[in-house]
Amino acid sequence: MHISYLWDSVDAVSKAVTIFDYAGIADTVAALVLFLIWLKKPKPERERTWNLMAIVVSVIGGICWVADSKLNHRLTLLQKQEADGASVIESKQLMIVTHELETIKQTTKPRHLSAEQESSLSKNLSVFAGANFQLQLDPFADRNEAIGIAQDIAFSLLRAGWKFDGVLSAAIELSGSGLPPAGIGISGSIPETSNLLVTSLKSVGVSAYIKVSPPNERKGDILIYVGRNPGRTK
Repeated sequence: MHISYLWDSVDAVSKAVTIFDYAGIADTVAALVLFLIWLKKPKPERERTWNLMAIVVSVIGGICWVADSKLNHRLTLLQKQEADGASVIESKQLMIVTHELETIKQTTKPRHLSAEQESSLSKNLSVFAGANFQLQLDPFADRNEAIGIAQDIAFSLLRAGWKFDGVLSAAIELSGSGLPPAGIGISGSIPETSNLLVTSLKSVGVSAYIKVSPPNERKGDILIYVGRNPGRTK
């Protein structure tokens, strides 16, 4: 293991601080024991051993003190860097979360057709003027939002010369995910009409798809199934 890694590791430096703390305590205890031994020696020998004992204890104690001081300083610096790094990571993660939530918020705004979009839709669908259409709302959809987009679509079709044939009772249809399909489902007995309506809705930013026709659907009818808001497509 490289020394540089140990010097940059909070865990390694923390353990080193602990070791030198214990070493300092051991040096103090050793000094006390040596002092007691020194007191028991005859006076002629005391003077001879005092200098050596003092030097050994002082050197060991000094090494422990210096090392402990430097290691504590290093530990404080590493802990601060680690805390700053964690703060940076948390800030970045917070920015990501905020961005994701804002994206969801932007993509799930209530569906609505502007006057220009309604005009474009009416122009495209006027080739099938006289066609009958019915509306049906997904019971799992946001009622106010679903009614809003249904009104916009219905108004565009009426301007195109289509004929409103009523609102069918709510129906529950499940997709492969176990949830009702999102978007505007279009079904009808004339594929050309259904396909053009889906294409035209997509051209103005409304998510739409071809839906399987109900068995009791009358020939020539177009059923517009208003499902949950899947988000904007453009």
